Amino acid sequence: MGSLAFLLDMLAEALISIRWEITESIVRNSKEPMFGLLVILSFSLLFVLIAAVMTAYISPYAAGSGVAETMGILNGVSYPGFITMRALLVKFMGVALAVAGGLTVGKEGPLVHMGAIVGSAVPYIPIPIASYFRNDFEKRKLISVGVAAGVSAAFGAPIGGALFAYELSKPNTFWSFSLTWKVFFASTVSTFTLSLFKQLEEGLYNHLTVSSSEIIKLGTTQSAPSLDSLFGAVVLGVIGGLLGAIFIFVNNKINMIRKKILGTSKSKKITEALILTILTVTIMYMAITFNYWHANNNGIYQGDT
Repeated sequence: MGSLAFLLDMLAEALISIRWEITESIVRNSKEPMFGLLVILSFSLLFVLIAAVMTAYISPYAAGSGVAETMGILNGVSYPGFITMRALLVKFMGVALAVAGGLTVGKEGPLVHMGAIVGSAVPYIPIPIASYFRNDFEKRKLISVGVAAGVSAAFGAPIGGALFAYELSKPNTFWSFSLTWKVFFASTVSTFTLSLFKQLEEGLYNHLTVSSSEIIKLGTTQSAPSLDSLFGAVVLGVIGGLLGAIFIFVNNKINMIRKKILGTSKSKKITEALILTILTVTIMYMAITFNYWHANNNGIYQGDT
């Protein structure tokens, strides 16, 4: 999963670089920021259109984060088509294209789904010992390991990945103490692999470390917290809980309305993705343009667009 997460990051960053570099080049040459908006919108719509079409027509099970479905599978619910290599490919490409297209999505939830698929594929590796795991009981264990490895790669948190897999599989009958340390070990290897690849990609061949400020934070030292920080933590916790409850309520209501409007129409779902892309990219681009214009008018920054 560490390798898969690294490849996902590389693909998304490459697509984003292409989109922005071409847009910046055109804006510099034309001196027309609004023309740049058309260019970046064209790239974004192309990326999102490819992702939406792949999801709608090749593997509908790749839609969404996949966390809820993974939880169902770990607790005995069957979702035919959810744990397949087709879903893995569409999920991988779809997430990279959606992120590069400017949508406000991330890889954390999708890595849970991808981890579940990778875990379920392990028993079919062409080696003799793999046949032992070709049963539902062992597959659920391997899916849990894959889920934990995916979460660990997304957040750089091996312990968090192991705990997430445990919480996701509750209530269950297959979890055991021996599985806990196996899940944690896999999470640690996943995080370490991603950290290693990222450092090699950045050219740190002679300075490889166990700690990376971007992924895993084991080497940083912090001053001891004061008693004042306890009050701040309580306040932030209360505010975060209230905002989370409001968000869940509003999100559920919007999704109910959305399901009524879209129904099962694939064309409507693709259109929805394109409309969201136009709105998101336009707002983000206009915000950047306004900030640049404001900075130039106030003498904060002088230079090319």
